[in-house]
Amino acid sequence: MSAKQIVEHVVLVRVKPDTEHSKVKDMVNNLSGLASLPQVLHLTTGPVLRTESPSLAFTHLLHARYNSASDLDEYNAHPLHLSAARTFLLPIIDDIMVVDWVSDDFHGSVEVSPGSIIRAKFLKLKENSGQKEKNEAVNAIKRLKGKFSSIDQLTVGENISQARTKGFSIASIGVFGGLDAVKELEAQSEALNDQKAGVNDFVDDVLVVDYAVPAKSLFNA
Repeated sequence: MSAKQIVEHVVLVRVKPDTEHSKVKDMVNNLSGLASLPQVLHLTTGPVLRTESPSLAFTHLLHARYNSASDLDEYNAHPLHLSAARTFLLPIIDDIMVVDWVSDDFHGSVEVSPGSIIRAKFLKLKENSGQKEKNEAVNAIKRLKGKFSSIDQLTVGENISQARTKGFSIASIGVFGGLDAVKELEAQSEALNDQKAGVNDFVDDVLVVDYAVPAKSLFNA
C-alpha cells in the first residue's frame, strides 16, 4: 500500500475536578458527534488512561484525522465545532493543549479500531534547538516502527498549531492492538533507551498520554 498524507489533530484537556458527571457526559457526546463533519476522516474522544508528565495532568483526549491542513482549518471554523467547544468543553475545563502535525508517509487505515491503545507523545526541545535537532528527533521516533513489532501504526511530525501548544514542537502517535502490546513495548526498556540516545541531549520536556479507543461513546448508555 502506497504512502499518503494525513493531518493529525490532538486536543488534551483537564476537566475541573468538581464537574458534574452529566456535564462530562455531554462534553464527550457532543465532541464525539463532530465525527460526522465532512472534513473528518476519523475522530475519537474520551478519558485518558494515563498521563506521564512532571507538570501536566490531563483527563480527556480528542484525536482526529484529516486529509489536509485546510480540512483541519475548515473543521476548526465549522459552526458545530465552535458550538460544541464553547457550550460543552470550555466551561468545564481548566487546562487545554492542542497539537497538530502532518504525516507524509502514512500507511494503513485512517480509522483506529475500537479497543486499540493510542500513545500520544510530545517533545519540547531546548530553546537553542534548531531545525537539525527537530529533524533528529522526528527521525528517532520514526525508527521506532521498524524496531518494535507491537506498534501497529506510527505518525510523527513538527507541530503546526499556532496556539495552546505549551511549547511542544514534536508530536507522535503510536497505535497498539491493546494493553498487552503496550506492555510488550515497555518490556523492551533497554532497546527503547537505545533509540532515545542522542535525542535526550536537546529535549527539555516529554509528555506521554495513553488512551483507549472505545467501541462507542462511553456515556451513551
